[in-house]
Formats: sequence, structure tokens, C-alpha cells
Amino acid sequence: MKDSCFPPGSRVRIKSIQATGTVVDDPQALSDRKAINVRVGNLNYQCQASDLVLLAPPRDESKPHREGGRRWSSFNQPSHRPPEERELDLHGFSIQDAVEQLELALSRAITEGQERLIVIHGSGTGKLREEIHANLRKQTVVRSFQVMPTNRGATVVYFWY
Repeated sequence: MKDSCFPPGSRVRIKSIQATGTVVDDPQALSDRKAINVRVGNLNYQCQASDLVLLAPPRDESKPHREGGRRWSSFNQPSHRPPEERELDLHGFSIQDAVEQLELALSRAITEGQERLIVIHGSGTGKLREEIHANLRKQTVVRSFQVMPTNRGATVVYFWY
């Protein structure tokens, strides 16, 4: 894939480290070298184009993502809670949309220096919980996670610092 396929500001997935980030290069810098600078949280990585996957742009938060009018995750809304107590509510999301929101929330949590994140997935059939846990196992920024003993429909995620 050509570097021009990753314009500055594009959301990308770095395959080798299983992380989502943003291309930070300007177009001139891309033509001068083969590595592409990608920002993941507070860190910059130099990546080859072959190690990147272009992700869809973020959806407009003012539009519902499905019939019934449910809005995008409350994690995207301003919160008056202390950073270490923030929650990500994924009720009603498709698995693909939930994983995308989870990756955005993880990136934001690391950027803001959160100690933990509570991910609400509901109890239901367990498919969403399983996908979220599978994704968390791949994340290098996650120290540990566990289903909350007081609420089986939520998982607490702890970060490395």
C-alpha cells in the first residue's frame, strides 16, 4: 500500500503491536522516507505501510448507530467523574462497533492517565463480553482485567504505568 493511502489524521491499526493510532506525518515528510509516523496515546511509532491497516473515520456522534436512536458511547461525552472512574457503556452495539469504541476508549484512557476503565458489556449471551476480553488480551497497555464481582455485566480494565 502506498504511503499516500495514509494521509495525516487517518486512523490506522498497527498490526505488529495490535494498537490503533493516528497518522501524524505531513504529506511532504511521507515522500522523503518510507516510514510513517503514527501516534498511539502519548507515543509515536515509525511504521512501514505494510504494517498498517486504514480504519474507517469516526462516525458522527450526533447520529444514531442503529434504529431505536441509541447514541454512540457515553465515553465520548464529557464526564464529571474522576478519570480513574470512567465507564464505557457498550450495550446495544454490534461486536464490530463495540471493539472500535473499546479501542478509542483505551487510547483516550491512556492519554488521560487513567488507572482503570470500566467497560459495561451486559450479561446477555456473553458474545460481546468474549470479544471484548479477546481484544483486551491483545492490548499491550492493559495490565489486567476482570469481570466485576458485583456486576457480571461489566469488566474492569487496569493499565500499565
